[in-house]
Amino acid sequence: MQLRRARRVLLLAASLYVCHTGSRLVLNVDLHGGSHAATKVPTVLRHARSPPWVTTSDQPSTRSPLKEAEGQRSSSQGRADHQLQADGTSSTLLVEATLGPSGVTVWLDGVQVYRLENKTLEWEGKTVRLHAGVHLLTLHERSGKVMRAATYLTWQPENNRQLSQALQDARDGRLLLLLATPEFTKFLGQQVVEQLLALGSHFVNRLAMDEAWCLVANKGERVLHEVLVTTHHSQGLEASGAPPASLQLMVPLTQERRCGWYERAGMEERAIFCETYDGYGNFCSCHHGDDPPWSPLPSHNIFEYQVEEVIPVAIATAHRLPHVLRQVGQLWSSPGGTLTPITIFVDGRNPEARALATLLNLPVVEHHNPAPLGSSARINEHIKFSLMKVFEVYPEANLAIILEDDLQLAPDIIPYFHQTAPLLKSDPYVFFVNAFNYNSYGHTAHDPRKLYRAHGFPAYGWMTTRQGATEMLANWVPINQRNAVWDWWVRAMVMGDRDMLMPEVPRTRHMGGGGTHISGFDQLLFSSQPLNNMAEVILDVQSAKEGEYEVHIREEMSAAQVVVLSQHPCEDTPIPTHQTNQTYMIYIHQPDENKNHLSYKVIALCLGINKRDIHENLRMMVTFPFFGNQVYVVACPHSPYCRPKHRSMIYRATADDLAFARENPFLSPLRKVTYAVRIPPNSPQQEFTLENRQVVDYTTGG
Repeated sequence: MQLRRARRVLLLAASLYVCHTGSRLVLNVDLHGGSHAATKVPTVLRHARSPPWVTTSDQPSTRSPLKEAEGQRSSSQGRADHQLQADGTSSTLLVEATLGPSGVTVWLDGVQVYRLENKTLEWEGKTVRLHAGVHLLTLHERSGKVMRAATYLTWQPENNRQLSQALQDARDGRLLLLLATPEFTKFLGQQVVEQLLALGSHFVNRLAMDEAWCLVANKGERVLHEVLVTTHHSQGLEASGAPPASLQLMVPLTQERRCGWYERAGMEERAIFCETYDGYGNFCSCHHGDDPPWSPLPSHNIFEYQVEEVIPVAIATAHRLPHVLRQVGQLWSSPGGTLTPITIFVDGRNPEARALATLLNLPVVEHHNPAPLGSSARINEHIKFSLMKVFEVYPEANLAIILEDDLQLAPDIIPYFHQTAPLLKSDPYVFFVNAFNYNSYGHTAHDPRKLYRAHGFPAYGWMTTRQGATEMLANWVPINQRNAVWDWWVRAMVMGDRDMLMPEVPRTRHMGGGGTHISGFDQLLFSSQPLNNMAEVILDVQSAKEGEYEVHIREEMSAAQVVVLSQHPCEDTPIPTHQTNQTYMIYIHQPDENKNHLSYKVIALCLGINKRDIHENLRMMVTFPFFGNQVYVVACPHSPYCRPKHRSMIYRATADDLAFARENPFLSPLRKVTYAVRIPPNSPQQEFTLENRQVVDYTTGG
């Protein structure tokens, strides 16, 4: 009786439909209301251990749950049951989905439009679910067609930033379909929660781990449906995850919002593009009335920059076309950028890329990639294709710049490459120029004019010569090398004893995370790295010439103060954290680059530089300005710079030293963790209001 009374109160207060099964709840809020009440179809919710239409084989069924139930009924017959608008198009859209721990499948009017299920990866000794997270589909509010679809792995850091940007960039009025599968709450983030509350969500601030959640909303207007499947965590044990839920709901379609600028002369193609694809933010915004929205072409005068030669840019991408648009805008805003040829190289056949390239008046080249989707080989083959084709497209060019679509570019990205081009062409010991520096952080990046020589790999914005590209391509990683990565392969198998040039202050920042190579945990460090913010920087290229560079570093090392580590370097920082105008030298036991040697890892953790490996070294020496004080970390015994007066000066780390360093690093980016555990309720009222949660909220790093 108490259960029935509590349920009735909630039904009256919030139009809440509750289906109780065992210790789990399925909660559905139907928020059509108003003029659409006549078109409303009740949401169907089922619990099932394995719904018959969810397939896990390589040949998934494309039939929707409704079609499975109706047998041979065609989609045209199903469509005939929909109410029609004045122009003869349907006024409703049948949305069906299954969601749960195994992933998500979505059908629109009986046609499968999205499926990501049972995609896993072995990562750090355990199996992770790449289908877990928030799946966002943006639908056109009048036609119901999918305009964008993406997955955000919010069980790891930094993906919430990408989800937040996607929610922001979706245009007002669009139909947003969010389906979240366990586990997605741990790094969802307060900003995303606030955005979803602003959309009208009832449940997003009452979620718990291992639950499944769905929201359908017209952005900027109202929530149409919201579903939450709860689960309990008993006695501190992990739940197996919410049981799969199937959804069937009829969504009202509305009149599209036509921007005032659609009717302006010369804007017809962009209007068509913006009614076909979404996620482009200000490029397709209606907020400016009849005035055209943002354009990637610079609206302000950029100081004149003398371009000595044509150096084309290749942008390698697959499906993140909004990122490409922003990157093109950053290139054009850089001095000399509008004089620089840009070509988009897209992985696969992509009508959206072709349409965007047409709007930007840029060439696009499609790559019919033979490697499997989602594999390292796929990326390897596409970078190879882009590197090969950019020199074919521009047969007169002797240099080319390679960019991937997940990079933010500094204002002087074009001058940076042009100023380093003469040294790349004239010095046979320089193989390529990087725009990135793995050891660059707030306390180790001070002089934007300074260049370093090192033995590293081409990454995150780089330039090479035609001859260098020919050599790389002739020795490229074979497609059957499943776990090999192209940039590491170039360093190990092609580069030899040559150097690369890299800046002290990076000209690119990696903005991805959650991809094939970079996790959200890796991206935390990338996001904390600096980016040059000045457009007019005169690089000190002269000091980077081999002879002068070698003389300079040997002079500095000869005058350096040798730091002998008498206690753990993370317990007492061995280098001053204020500028002393002094150079410091640390000798470490590191016979080679093998990660089994511990000394470099400990020093890197304690001084706040790249701790993953010692790959950016010059003959087993790494140098950086620690709070403005130049530090040389020299690996002994094989580096030619290893010249200690006594073996006791060489630091040799132990396993205990490494464990302590991992617990007490110098640099640890802030990581906000917030999640809740669903606990047995004290009363039916507490359960129906979703207050039976134990919240975990803490911050690490700093």
